[in-house]
Amino acid sequence: MEKNNYKRKEYNTVPNISEVRESRFLKKEDCPLTLTIARVSQENVGLEGKEDLRWVLLFNETEKGMIINTTNAQIMADNFGSDEMDDWAGKKVHLYNDKNVMFAGKRVGGIRVLDTSGQTPPNKPEPQEKYNGPDELPEDDDLKEVPF
Repeated sequence: MEKNNYKRKEYNTVPNISEVRESRFLKKEDCPLTLTIARVSQENVGLEGKEDLRWVLLFNETEKGMIINTTNAQIMADNFGSDEMDDWAGKKVHLYNDKNVMFAGKRVGGIRVLDTSGQTPPNKPEPQEKYNGPDELPEDDDLKEVPF
């Protein structure tokens, strides 16, 4: 029997399967990230020569893009106040790994855009109701009618 002279690469740690798969697109394992949108481009994301044209976000900070799905597109439109993807250039987007993303009926996780559309801008306090002093206190007779 012949001896195999193949030299194996030794690792200090065993790699995760997500490290084996190379991609030109961001993966959930890349998150969390805050990136600046450079532009939106339509690209063929199909495997092995099959055509599958999708809209992709391209960023200033990384060469990897992010394929835009309907949910993330709707969140960004709300965040940025525009349904026009051309208006999104220069905007910051916060990406995270949402473990509840479903695919083919299974929870697989995936990249989700953080919804910031309903948040109060930093350093802007929530409006407070004005208190006008003791004139607003109920009469003693009103306190006797409390139903508890």
